[in-house]
Amino acid sequence: MERWFSFDDGHLKVLASFAFLDNSVIPWRLYIWSRTLASSRSTSHYLRYVRSEDRIRREIIIYNLYLLKELMREYDISVIEALILLELHELTHFSLSGEEERKWRTKSDPERHARKWNEFLLRIIKASLGT
Repeated sequence: MERWFSFDDGHLKVLASFAFLDNSVIPWRLYIWSRTLASSRSTSHYLRYVRSEDRIRREIIIYNLYLLKELMREYDISVIEALILLELHELTHFSLSGEEERKWRTKSDPERHARKWNEFLLRIIKASLGT
């Protein structure tokens, strides 16, 4: 059963069966299990927001582990390869400035962007792991 989880004094809310926020790293990582959010078909997502009352900027990578098996099937990869792929993909977004991110997003549609970039990252991962 899914319920609302609230983090960062209510600034970050998610509907999920499970949610865990790791705020000991930058960007923060939010691990969730959500069938509701699975409709977006996005296993991971990079999110930036600014808290209105104190102007604190947050950067978070959200992982919907509910979709992990689907990603593994799609690319025929192991769970370790899938987790590394998601981390590298989202850290790429983290490393881009706001302007670079906007330029990149306007050039490519989301489906093509993920497929093209993930295939490139998987070549690096497989070479590194020797798989």
